[in-house]
Amino acid sequence: MLDNNFASAAQTGNARRLLRTFGMLSALAVSIGTVGCAQTPIPMAPGSESVRITRVPNDVANCKVVGNLDLEIPSTESARNHAVGLGGDTILDTNPLDITGYATPFRTGVVYRCRVQ
Repeated sequence: MLDNNFASAAQTGNARRLLRTFGMLSALAVSIGTVGCAQTPIPMAPGSESVRITRVPNDVANCKVVGNLDLEIPSTESARNHAVGLGGDTILDTNPLDITGYATPFRTGVVYRCRVQ
């Protein structure tokens, strides 16, 4: 049936209009989909940009534990903000690695104070 409709439209000169309409609808669907995925940036707390993140336990061997992270919404920005709020300056990232060796989105960690204040 689709072939008959397309052939009929082609005979009447409407094939280009049908293709153009289909293309515009496809572009509209893609643009709506990407707008839905946009995220509002997380404001950074003062001093959070200097918080160090590591996956190497030896980097925090001589540091004091000040708290744990267990974020509902995984993000590096939130983790840094939480570290500052706890009085820490370093995060040991404890997120598991996936099968390709990449870390899963930042969700868990241990916050340390390593610098003398």
